[in-house]
Amino acid sequence: MAIFGKHSPDGTPRRHAWDSALASERKTVLKMMLIALGLTTALIWTILALYFGAYYRQEQNAYRLTVRILDMDSQYASTVAGAPAAILGPAVVEAAQQNRQSMPHYHLGWQIADSSELQNLRVQQGGQGINASDYASQLVLNQDVWAVILINPNATVLATEAATTGNAAYDPRGAISFFYEEARNFYATNQYISLLGLQTIESAIAQASRQFVSQFTGSADALATALAGNALTYPFGYSQFNLRPFDQLAAEATTTAGAIYLIIFTFFISPVWKKAFEPLRRKLTMKSMLALNWAVPIIAYFWLSLNYSLVTLAYQTDFTRKYGYGGFPLFWAMNWITMSGLGMVMEGALRLLGPLLFPVFLAMWVIVQVSVAFVSISDMDPFYSYGFAFPVWNNVDATKSIIFGTKNHLTQNFIVNLGWVIGGSIALLFICWYQRRQEDKQELQQRIEEKKEHKQEKPSGKTAA
Repeated sequence: MAIFGKHSPDGTPRRHAWDSALASERKTVLKMMLIALGLTTALIWTILALYFGAYYRQEQNAYRLTVRILDMDSQYASTVAGAPAAILGPAVVEAAQQNRQSMPHYHLGWQIADSSELQNLRVQQGGQGINASDYASQLVLNQDVWAVILINPNATVLATEAATTGNAAYDPRGAISFFYEEARNFYATNQYISLLGLQTIESAIAQASRQFVSQFTGSADALATALAGNALTYPFGYSQFNLRPFDQLAAEATTTAGAIYLIIFTFFISPVWKKAFEPLRRKLTMKSMLALNWAVPIIAYFWLSLNYSLVTLAYQTDFTRKYGYGGFPLFWAMNWITMSGLGMVMEGALRLLGPLLFPVFLAMWVIVQVSVAFVSISDMDPFYSYGFAFPVWNNVDATKSIIFGTKNHLTQNFIVNLGWVIGGSIALLFICWYQRRQEDKQELQQRIEEKKEHKQEKPSGKTAA
């Protein structure tokens, strides 16, 4: 008899897939596959839809990306005696309003600064008030807005002086200053802020330039003088100020796909530790069992987070821009706490759901986290604001602050992720405690049943004697 022929090693005959003797087995396999397909289909239309939904309606939500317009050109004209009427400032304001009206479903969140705000800004060099450029920079760095378009106080004045004197050294790029912060979210900044912001600025410059040139066409002498310089050719221009550039490309991994790997490496510990601990678990006291269930993964995350952080450092990422030499320890600490928060939840879910249903939870856990980690929450529907309270978003936000120098939210980031560590730890310990109690009860009940059976067997044994 061939061992690998039509019989198994114990002599049992092997059958074809559609043999009638295997009807029960086929039914079981079909049932399990249908359940798996049904469950996976449900996940695709629920959990995966959550991820796709994060990218849906981004153009319609662009209005949530706010841009403040500081028209200091008009402010200068209204407060300085003898100043020419502002041309550029009103043109920018009008261009923003036209953008909002002509593209109601695809425009930035234009905010026109009112007179009370502008009155606090300095309109003349050496005068009183806050420097307008410093104020605009702080609005962006404090993340009060995504960008600021500052029409400088003397924009129309300098262009007029250059045209009337034939000044060939006039630089029109000082008319408008465009402030933004790329590292806050380079997707939102490059796809919407820069694109739509510069389109509006260029449209306003074109309109203002036509109006400006028309002032000099009525007089031959005035036109000749203006043509001697460059003010008629380029009366207005702009300069861009990227206050926090996304200029460390090696760090892109930690703020995008690296967040997924952070979850994956955390997950590696859960099934391995559970299986390795199982032979020892029942032999330990309740206190020792709970302590090891909590401490071993936390220590493992400490080591894994160190290596994850060192990989980023190995590719010459600069951690000293905002927090000096404390930047790398902060980065490591945030990764450790994030892994611990993610891991404690996964440890508890694995014990609660078992190996069959745990992959369903893992898919949900990953997608819920990464859906809000890459694209700015400001550019999503309000539902996705849940990301502010989840570990991965806070990890990415802290990483941007440490590496690129964006606004410091570290207190919030650490508190939120420590909350997940504490909450996940409590849940894990409760699940382990409850399951141990249930196992002890079952074992006790089994022994009681065995004693009852033993007592019932004794009388029958005496009668037989």
